[in-house]
Amino acid sequence: MLNFRLSVLLFIHAIYALTAKFLALWRRQHQREPLPLDAPRSKIPRHLAIVFDLDSTQPHDKIEEESLFKSVYNSIAWCEAAGIEKLTLYDYQGVLRNGSALVRDHLSHLHPEIDSSESELEYPLTPPHSDDCDSRSISPDVDIRVDLHTITLNTRPPAPSKRRSIARKRRVKGTSIPGIATFLAPIRVDTPKGPPSLQIKIISHQSSKGTLAAAARSMAASRYKLRSILQDPTPQDFCVSIEDLNLLLEGEEGFSSPDLVLLHSMKPPIAPVPPPELLGFPPWQIRLTEISYFPNPILGLGPCSGGPQALTLDERTFRAALDEFSGAQMRLGK
Repeated sequence: MLNFRLSVLLFIHAIYALTAKFLALWRRQHQREPLPLDAPRSKIPRHLAIVFDLDSTQPHDKIEEESLFKSVYNSIAWCEAAGIEKLTLYDYQGVLRNGSALVRDHLSHLHPEIDSSESELEYPLTPPHSDDCDSRSISPDVDIRVDLHTITLNTRPPAPSKRRSIARKRRVKGTSIPGIATFLAPIRVDTPKGPPSLQIKIISHQSSKGTLAAAARSMAASRYKLRSILQDPTPQDFCVSIEDLNLLLEGEEGFSSPDLVLLHSMKPPIAPVPPPELLGFPPWQIRLTEISYFPNPILGLGPCSGGPQALTLDERTFRAALDEFSGAQMRLGK
């Protein structure tokens, strides 16, 4: 009896696997071709984040790392072509952070002059007091320092618009002698600017919940230090608001909230398709973020299968994510 039940269970699993493979192949063959990168869309994300899901069950081999950095280099080019301003690259293990020098070298070849900064410590300014708690302004002597664990790279900013002078000639009134002319005042013409700069941030799980907790502790410690600064402190002086924490984490020196998060698995395709996972991506910054997930084709089917190339993020998936974001309806409430 036990063998019969086991046989039935194996038969059901085999039917399920075959059905999943067939549906994956059918969807891929009948899926509409995404729009080109430079095609006009109703909206594009200003800030795109890509979460790379690496295989954590075994050491990373050379092929996987090459596929990862190839995906990164392609993503940078696609973002510049699509007009995206910010790109955040995330993997839980920190492979990209450890190999950030490779990304910087790649950018230096694309753009001879880039503004790149690698910093383990980024210290945001002390946030102002919140309007919700009527607290006094925090003293400049009280610093809030948080280790954001981010690496920031900027492609070369566009060169300032150069103005060139154009002199035009006209004949002097009242004379018909050829060759006698006077110059008008030079006309200033703005030359077209280059493509906008792309800001790239590389983060790992160290920028996630631990950073959020450290920011909250730092803000609480700064309020505690006010006891020795203020002569007559009140409870409002020690108020810690969500706005202050938001400014600290998402301010100019922090990690802003992405408009779109693209989840991409670097693992070999398996059946059944695993559910999407954020893998410890910073939770504070994704409260109002669209999430796109396109599972890799089932192993043995589809044009991307049969080798390491299946792990690399392809342009078709990238364009499909932009199309999905363009058609998304965002209801932010009142």
